[in-house]
Amino acid sequence: MKRVVLSIAVATLLSGCATITSPSSERINVSSTSNKQFRATLDGVPFNVPGSVSVKRDGDEKVILTSEDGCAQATTVNKEIDTIFWGNFIFGGILGSATDYGSGKMWDYDDTVYINCVK
Repeated sequence: MKRVVLSIAVATLLSGCATITSPSSERINVSSTSNKQFRATLDGVPFNVPGSVSVKRDGDEKVILTSEDGCAQATTVNKEIDTIFWGNFIFGGILGSATDYGSGKMWDYDDTVYINCVK
């Protein structure tokens, strides 16, 4: 009986770990404020705007770059701490949360980003 309780407790603690439960990448939808169509890059990956691009969830700052006339040359993608991280911080303690921090999977990037362009 003690083993069953211990197994359930361990499984519960590990289930909150963002490193285990969160995907290693996510898609970001990108549009412009003027509905222009052009090319941009994010982490060296070219893509069309409007469109979407896949990014690695590594905690690094993400910046969308473009050379389109009338548009911002660089647009930062905002990130926030993934809610799964807080569960792991509370139940998993320092070890689990340090793993999430080290892997970068504690961060969740914006789903949608708008590049500021003059109409």
